[in-house]
Amino acid sequence: MSVLDRYVIRSLVLRILTASGAFLTVSVVVDLFERLDTFIDNDVPWLLVAQYYTATLPYLFMLTLPIAALIGVLFSLGGMARRNELIA
Repeated sequence: MSVLDRYVIRSLVLRILTASGAFLTVSVVVDLFERLDTFIDNDVPWLLVAQYYTATLPYLFMLTLPIAALIGVLFSLGGMARRNELIA
């Protein structure tokens, strides 16, 4: 694997993971605020809420991965085009 390949792959993976983390954070916060009344009304302990979101994290990751990959590739290629690195 050449240095250029490693550079492009590292750039893509970093941007995709960043976008995925951002989408996961937004998804969890939105879902938490949607279910907050239910959690409070039923006196659900915060540890159980944390376990719930830990269990749903893989599902949310798979749900947000396609759009995160699209955004990550867009930002990665956009940055490379801005720095004239796509010609190589």
